[in-house]
Formats: sequence, structure tokens, C-alpha cells
Amino acid sequence: MEQVPVILLVEDDPNDALITQKALRKVGLNHKVIHVHDGWEAMTYLAGKPPFNNRSTCPLPVLILLDIKMPKYSGFDVLTWLHSRPELAKVPVVILTGSIYEGDRERATELGAIGYEVKPVDSTDLLKMANSISRHIPSSQV
Repeated sequence: MEQVPVILLVEDDPNDALITQKALRKVGLNHKVIHVHDGWEAMTYLAGKPPFNNRSTCPLPVLILLDIKMPKYSGFDVLTWLHSRPELAKVPVVILTGSIYEGDRERATELGAIGYEVKPVDSTDLLKMANSISRHIPSSQV
């Protein structure tokens, strides 16, 4: 049985996570979205450590959507950690943040993020953002 591709959503705000998941479904992405709440949980998931050590239920994602400002470890911390993990280097990361600060965008790009999306305030922009995110998923995983 072929497994549904996974998107890892790293977001500390449960409302933002829910809105993002709904927007992704609305633009036709039927990937399984696994939501973790902070940078520590993201690194634990990606490293395959308990409680995420079963790769059949917690597979490596085809895309990581990563907030910047989170408790425990920030999105920048996660990006830095990803650089130290060659086995995860090919997993694309899109920053999904409320920060419009250009320095954050530049730092995220320097740390390997392939996209930077500012969380929108209205539903039209939300769908545009979701469409933009969908373009970052490897074509073999769509």
C-alpha cells in the first residue's frame, strides 16, 4: 500500500495551523499534514525519535512548513539543525510566518529555506499563499 505524502507543519498557534491546513486542502493538496507545535517537536519528529520513531506512521515529509517565532526552538534554530543533518538536506522548507522583516527573509534564505510566505490576513491571500506553497512540493510527490 502506497503511503500518502506528508507535509510537516511546524506552527505554535493552533488557529494558524488549522487555517493553513484548510487552505491547503482548498487548493487541492491532499497530502497528510502532520502538525507539531514547536522547533523541539519538529527536530524530534525529523530525527525519528520517540514518540515519532515509527516511520510508517511518521514518515519523512516531502515539505516542511516552518514558523519562525516559536517557543523552545525557533524556525531559525530548526533550519540551522537541518544543515547538520545530510539525510534531511533534500527536504524543502518553506517559512510560514507573520514576520515581514526583510532581515528574517534573508536569514531564512541563507539557512536554506526555499520559500518565505507571510501569513495573510484575508481568505483571498490565504488561497494565494496555499497555491504558492503547493509549487514547492517536489513534482513526484504531488
